[in-house]
Amino acid sequence: MTKPAEPHARVARSGSIPWIEIKPAGKPAGFFAKRLGAAAGGRMLGATLYRIPAGAKSWPFHWHAGNEEAMWIVSGRGKARIGEQAAEIAAGDYLALPTGPECAHQIVNDSADDLVLLCFSTMREPDIAYYPDSGKVGLFTIAAPGAVPPADRPREFLRRDARVDYWDGE
Repeated sequence: MTKPAEPHARVARSGSIPWIEIKPAGKPAGFFAKRLGAAAGGRMLGATLYRIPAGAKSWPFHWHAGNEEAMWIVSGRGKARIGEQAAEIAAGDYLALPTGPECAHQIVNDSADDLVLLCFSTMREPDIAYYPDSGKVGLFTIAAPGAVPPADRPREFLRRDARVDYWDGE
């Protein structure tokens, strides 16, 4: 039996990338992520595989001023809160989320099984995200929303003139 060839530097094998768990204490939110775009050396287009457990919400309801996102539902079902409406989503569905408040979004897994989706994002820098439910503004000096920023490129979450935690009010 031959050993599988090592992947090209521009090939990210999702099976070999560990899941990163994001679980804010005491919140009905949380997910697991695999940052595929970064693993393959992407610069202008991000791609992250998300797994949202049964009964969980993804990130807080938000919209972007600088980066467009898109999602393809790989498996499972749930709800996408987009703007003022909620939509049932299931495997095979595709969501386009351009910038602006009419495309504020959040994914809710109201099913009994995991919901898996592939999220794509433009990588414009900087970005500003608005959180209508909590009145926050997020200032990102990195392009990829949801990415872990390097220590020298922080992100800030503000309410009026005060700094707040990302999950504050969610």
